[in-house]
Amino acid sequence: MSPARGWRGLALSLVLSCVAATGASGASIAEHRVDLTLNGDEYIQQESLVVRITSEADLRTWEYYPIFLSERDALIESRAEVISAEGRVIRKIPRRDFEKIQSPGSGLYSSDAVLRVPFGGIQVGEELHMSFKTRRRPVYPATSVLLSEASRQENLRVRVSGSSFRWHLRGAGEFLRVTASPDSGDSVLEIVGEGVPDLDFPPWSPSVASAAPALLLTWGKETEWSQIGEWYQRISSGLPTRSSEVASKARELIAGKETPRQQLEALVGYVKDKIRYEAVEIGVGGWVPSPSGEVLGRGWGDCKDKSELLVQLMAEAGIPAHLALLRAGFGQRIEQDFPSPFQFNHAIVAIPAAAVSNSEEDPVSGGYLFVDPTSEQGGVRWLTPASQGRHALVVEGTGGRLVRTPQQSEDDGRVLRVEGRVSEEGVLEGVVEYRLQGSRALPWLRDLKERSLDRTLEDLQRVVHRVAPGAEVTRAGFKKEEAPVPGLRLFAKVRLPGAVRGEAGRRWLRLGSLGSLPGSRELADREGMPVALAPGFNRTEWKLTLPKSWCPAKISEGEAVNPVGRVRSRTGPAEGVALWVERETRIHQRWVEAESLPALRELAIAENRFAKRRVRLECPQPEVSK
Repeated sequence: MSPARGWRGLALSLVLSCVAATGASGASIAEHRVDLTLNGDEYIQQESLVVRITSEADLRTWEYYPIFLSERDALIESRAEVISAEGRVIRKIPRRDFEKIQSPGSGLYSSDAVLRVPFGGIQVGEELHMSFKTRRRPVYPATSVLLSEASRQENLRVRVSGSSFRWHLRGAGEFLRVTASPDSGDSVLEIVGEGVPDLDFPPWSPSVASAAPALLLTWGKETEWSQIGEWYQRISSGLPTRSSEVASKARELIAGKETPRQQLEALVGYVKDKIRYEAVEIGVGGWVPSPSGEVLGRGWGDCKDKSELLVQLMAEAGIPAHLALLRAGFGQRIEQDFPSPFQFNHAIVAIPAAAVSNSEEDPVSGGYLFVDPTSEQGGVRWLTPASQGRHALVVEGTGGRLVRTPQQSEDDGRVLRVEGRVSEEGVLEGVVEYRLQGSRALPWLRDLKERSLDRTLEDLQRVVHRVAPGAEVTRAGFKKEEAPVPGLRLFAKVRLPGAVRGEAGRRWLRLGSLGSLPGSRELADREGMPVALAPGFNRTEWKLTLPKSWCPAKISEGEAVNPVGRVRSRTGPAEGVALWVERETRIHQRWVEAESLPALRELAIAENRFAKRRVRLECPQPEVSK
């Protein structure tokens, strides 16, 4: 996978990129025109923009305008001017002043470069006028145009003509009018928008790449996912299937390993640990893996290089495996009914589950055990969360098969546990343990070598203060957990003055929890926009010893369960402790559509109610004799 990039220039990029909105700008786009002329394996794209600079914030946003180009593309014509408020040309930016830099790209096809048009020195009240004509030769005949930007568009015009094509309008609102030529097999398509609003998504929304209005185009012959798999096999057909170096390494790694499962774990561990991730992709190399012997020799490769190496190592061990393409990332998904390889940005490995022994905990779906060798953490049993719950195109046999990867929400989460003793004065003293598992642990594990105890103390203190404001955290430490699922445990001493309030017979505590759901206001007025969540669990546990003279805790339980997830709370005595408080939220879905919002609201209300509930220590009322 590759880093996200901003919206500007997306209409000039190849296709669905992993984009992130830069936030609404004060600038407005007075005119935006895109004209695509399709012709066989290439197309001509003409784009023009008139941008009004209306605030100081716009000066930095529009300091540069990026044009994304692959090595197969060419910029034919360009015009870039700064116009004064009176309408005169202040400055022209010639082509020789465009700055060429390399782009990290957006996944499998990341051999892009960027031509940056410099507009530095612009002032509020001025306008930017620009037009560009490019010839593009994509590896596969498909592209897309983002129809809503980070600024309001007063006048949007998109026109597509030429070779017979298929199109799909995703997430379009009432502000767009679409007309298709009725007598030419959809060979002319026009989209008109006036007053197109900016991208102002509410909190907890999916990524722009999956939710923003966009026009998807393809003029290839492939209309089924199986045919996309055939296409991928054709462009990869030149790869060598055998390598003496790979064969030798496979024999070395599986020596002494008796079962296919043991052999698989040894091969996966090697590719994860010894082949570092690094992407240097040129032309079709953005799609086709490097030869496995070459990847093995140099010790590095991108996601498809590492996946192909693992496939070849497994072949030498007699274990069948296939490359699988998917769109990884949180809050992103493909358009299932519009087959195109440009919707993918990541490659993993699919292994027929029957070929290796597996358990219920393994990431198995559609008859395949999925492995992501790009991730350095975890073993065979754990699939990186960014690749869970995704449609993956398994390239096998004579084509491809679209399969949804499993959602392993049981393996992803965090637990905050506080154990201690409360004094007669109501002061809590004890230990706190913060355990992170799965994707929650990954950011911490990446910088484990550079992590200091002081930094760990600060990080842990911020977490503890969310559930216990005013708590003092000292003597922190951390430990990586050796387990099939990545994990990290942080621990420290904790002291909370005034943990218990009230007086004899009427004491109470308010113990917070690790809330993970949006609030009621954030779920209101979404106008059909889905909610993007992080599946997994968040649990808070308090185990406290109280003075023997105090009244016991009042027992209470509560739970809300529906298809979206579960929220529960339990308070009362437990074995060895006078007070045990447990609160947990589990989420099963990554995307919550409009029809499931009532269920999500039910969970959010329950989570908030449980978090605010007081824990009461009440003595039983004496029985009154009759």
